[in-house]
Parts: sequence; C-alpha cells; structure tokens
Amino acid sequence: VCSTQRGVLLIHQQYAHERILYEQYRTALSGQPIAMQKSLFPVTLTFSAADATLLSELIPDLQAAGYLLEPMGRTTYVITGVPADVESGNEKSNVEMILENYKKFPSPLSLPKREKLILSLTKQHAIKMGKSLSLEEMKALVGNLFNCELPGTTVTGCKTFIELSYLYLETLFA
Repeated sequence: VCSTQRGVLLIHQQYAHERILYEQYRTALSGQPIAMQKSLFPVTLTFSAADATLLSELIPDLQAAGYLLEPMGRTTYVITGVPADVESGNEKSNVEMILENYKKFPSPLSLPKREKLILSLTKQHAIKMGKSLSLEEMKALVGNLFNCELPGTTVTGCKTFIELSYLYLETLFA
C-alpha cells in the first residue's frame, strides 16, 4: 500500500516485479547485458538430449540475462555465473525452471524464442505473492515500477496496481 496526493495505491508485488523484470530482460537481450556474479562453487547440470539442444540454442541470450553456462560434453553444462541480483544457492533449480517455463509455452502462441525466454526468466525470478518485503525493498519496488515504460500492467495485461481515491474511501465509511 502506498499513499499519493489523491488516495492510495494497492500494488501487487509479484505483478509489479514481473513488469520490472520484463523490461530489464528485454533491455538486456537488446544489447545491454545484466551484471553477472561468478559462482564460487560452479554447479553441474545434466539434461536430456532434447533439453541440452534447446539450452545450447538459448545460451547466448541467457548470457545476456546474466547466466554463464559452459558445455561439458553433449548433455552436461556447468553454471559458472548468475545474474547479480539472483540469490545464490538455487542456480540449478533456477536454470531448470527457466527451461521448463520456456517449454510450457503453448505452441499456438507464436512468440519469438527470445520473447519466450524473457517471459520465462521473468516468471522464474519475480518476487512471489505473499513474500514479506522490508520497507527498503518495498520502496525500491515502487520506484522501479514507476520507472518502467508501462508500469500499470504486466505483459499479460494484469494490473500491477489499483488506485483508490480518498473520495471513494470516504464513501466506504459513510
């Protein structure tokens, strides 16, 4: 909840973060890579042949999004870097979930591969509904949201916030 001069904003933290991340990843994959942190303990992943082939196609875009994966054979990869703002320790599950989200897009939905990857990254890294945020995290979320090109909705059209005017709130208590 955030107050304004006209009323209050109710902000959906997951949807707001999805909007922020979507725009960050879109920018990153357009030529301004996201900062990466090298892993102290590289993580090894083994995939099916089909998933390994798909992952090899996505590696250049994943690298722009902050993931550094190196092939170690035909179906094995080593994660040696992750985006700087991603919590370390979950590298393996993050990459696996990004790949799963990518594969789950319905085939009739004709999105370019890069767009599907951006949406997969966004879904995986967004703050989940119900997660407690500190005051600083809330302020950063609100500030980043209103620095977006389209702060009012997610890519899928869900509202990121609603505004309740003070006049409307007064009628609720009349």
